[in-house]
Amino acid sequence: NFDVPHVPEDYIHRVGRTARAEATGDAYTFVSPDEERDLAAIERAIGKKLPRITVEGFDYRARPAERFEVPIAERIAEIRKRKAEERARAKEKLERKTQRQAEEDARLRDRSQRSPRAGDGERAGRPQGEGARQGQPQREMAGVGANRGRRRGGRGRGSGGGGGGPRGG
Repeated sequence: NFDVPHVPEDYIHRVGRTARAEATGDAYTFVSPDEERDLAAIERAIGKKLPRITVEGFDYRARPAERFEVPIAERIAEIRKRKAEERARAKEKLERKTQRQAEEDARLRDRSQRSPRAGDGERAGRPQGEGARQGQPQREMAGVGANRGRRRGGRGRGSGGGGGGPRGG
């Protein structure tokens, strides 16, 4: 253990892993002066004092030259910064996508609003436009792609299909 567990049960669990499957082993825990209280709690939980080993020549009172761990406030600030950057990138991506869609829609509108060329007055042998069928109301289409998304034989409302007839509507 490179750190003393704060909960004695965690220590017992970790040390117990050294004896799995009838194996034997030694468990070592490095203890700093700041962790002496946690070690005392472990010794109370197991009911015995653990042996201490000191390494000759090691300065136990020395302080580290740099931090071993980044404080939680700094970690949270870094996470928030990264998330804000991710949100900004996602927003830019959505704006680009929306702009491309608007340009595509404008191209389609422009194409549909162009003046008809000669010979476009009749399609498939049926006259179109004003007076094509005297006395008959003209059918109008709601817009380009008005029937997009409808399927034949739909399953009713809410399924993306129409009413279920051969026209899907």
